[in-house]
Amino acid sequence: MSGIARFNCFAIDCPSPRELAEFYSAITGWPIDDDSDDEWVSLVSDAGGHLNFQRVADYQPPQWPGQEHPQQAHPDFAVDDLDAGEAAVLAIG
Repeated sequence: MSGIARFNCFAIDCPSPRELAEFYSAITGWPIDDDSDDEWVSLVSDAGGHLNFQRVADYQPPQWPGQEHPQQAHPDFAVDDLDAGEAAVLAIG
């Protein structure tokens, strides 16, 4: 079955793309794409998938669990040990 479009990437709106990309790069080990700039920063997985971070003016971050500014998107990652994974992520910042 062919579709109208192909999945290209997952993009996350944020105020500081490079800072957020560096955070997720530290978690995943995926490098930041050399073609990235201050407005659009990409991480590239070992399988060639892209996780992108895009600067948005007047960005309003989600407030969880409230719904005034609900989560707009989030990536999920699997870990073998949830406590160890949480500690490692919190150590990054």
